[in-house]
Amino acid sequence: MSSISRDSRRLRNIYKRVKLQAQLSDAPCAICGQPIAWDARDPRADDAPSVDHVRPWSTHPELRADPANLRVTHNACNKARGARAA
Repeated sequence: MSSISRDSRRLRNIYKRVKLQAQLSDAPCAICGQPIAWDARDPRADDAPSVDHVRPWSTHPELRADPANLRVTHNACNKARGARAA
């Protein structure tokens, strides 16, 4: 799986499914626990949903497309965490 690029269609589809499942269950941010703005107009807004890798892509490339390694967070929480392990 390490050959999956960040902009691959397969990875984008996996991210969409992970976000949809989290939205349907109204899941909070997996990092801070606060509500996620599922209806954010700007997908880059701090409180908009973002797909985060529990084990970072940089150190665990084999888990890039593994849904069990993905969780939904706020954009801001995901950026603040960076490539550190959860």
